Amino acid sequence: MRCLLLISCSSRKSKVSGNIPAMKRYDGNTYRVIRKAFRDGSLRPDLDIKIISAKFGLIDGLSAIPYYDQRITKAVVDQLKPQITVKLNEYLKVEKYSEIYVDLGKDYLAALKGVTLPANVKQIYATGRIGQRLSSLKKWLRDSG
Repeated sequence: MRCLLLISCSSRKSKVSGNIPAMKRYDGNTYRVIRKAFRDGSLRPDLDIKIISAKFGLIDGLSAIPYYDQRITKAVVDQLKPQITVKLNEYLKVEKYSEIYVDLGKDYLAALKGVTLPANVKQIYATGRIGQRLSSLKKWLRDSG
């Protein structure tokens, strides 16, 4: 069984022109931790990454996206929430996970209202200050389950 990581986009982005994978476009601390684990060969092999983007809604970590500058607001959440809800609910019907790790701030977390996370799946929600969240994520990313 696979594991799912749900994260938000990052205000810090690569300004490389054209479309590049979201995991390369976003350059916040969370993305740096994920890329380092990948480079080290210690990233868990059973991982799917989904991103809640303030511009594009729910996207895959490999989705090619352009540079943009848009912040999350309640209005943006209200606009994107239907798309996020439908896409994630459909995705969760197809893919079967043993764990779902959610690392979203409160504004992004509001976009998940209406999503039905499977009850029989271990759900982990990142908590604490940024350092604690990054440390927990780093440990979880390297855990082979």
